[in-house]
Amino acid sequence: MGYPSPGQLIKQLQLGKIETKVAPNDVVNSVYIYGKSLGECKGKTTARKQEAEVPQPIGFAGVPVNQRIYLDLMFENKLAFLVMVVKPLNYTYTGLLKSKKATDIWTVLAKGLREIYNRGYKVTVGYIDGEKAAQTHTLQQLVWLNFQFELDTTGAAEAVPVVESKIRRIKERMRAVYNTLPYKIDLLLLTWLVRYSTLRLNGERSEEHTSELQSPYVISY
Repeated sequence: MGYPSPGQLIKQLQLGKIETKVAPNDVVNSVYIYGKSLGECKGKTTARKQEAEVPQPIGFAGVPVNQRIYLDLMFENKLAFLVMVVKPLNYTYTGLLKSKKATDIWTVLAKGLREIYNRGYKVTVGYIDGEKAAQTHTLQQLVWLNFQFELDTTGAAEAVPVVESKIRRIKERMRAVYNTLPYKIDLLLLTWLVRYSTLRLNGERSEEHTSELQSPYVISY
């Protein structure tokens, strides 16, 4: 193959272009353990000093293990929900909040993070609009002590567009279901409607990662 880069080799393996028993994770592990091949070092290395590009660990269906999260609050009727969007997995988690206090937000956030970690993924950074979450300093400390990643409370420019788009889609699904029900629903059923709408979005295939045949729900499980 003429000594392709590890990234190109992984892409070819994922597309099934090479008949071999070698898996993408085998390439990643080989680079971590042994480094780049001798031919690649001699043929592609120049006198200019550069940091070696180490490919990110790859999980199921070619989705990177390292993830980013985007957080915001969603309000529906008298209820408040925490919405967490996980990228590039494009998985969405929603949880009902007792209040907007940092401790209550943390309780819901920790549950969502454990779901992601239990499925083999790791969060490296989080973004939240600090103006919408009370006592954000406490929330930052809890995240760092328990999951060891930075929660950027000044990252509104990164967090808001991602989460607002997802919140809009969740509410669109909710309205579609609510307006076709032959009965009224109370706050308890409204909570389940939020969960159902979130589950339906997670069941749709995403164009944001390398898997075009699997949904975020399938990949995360």
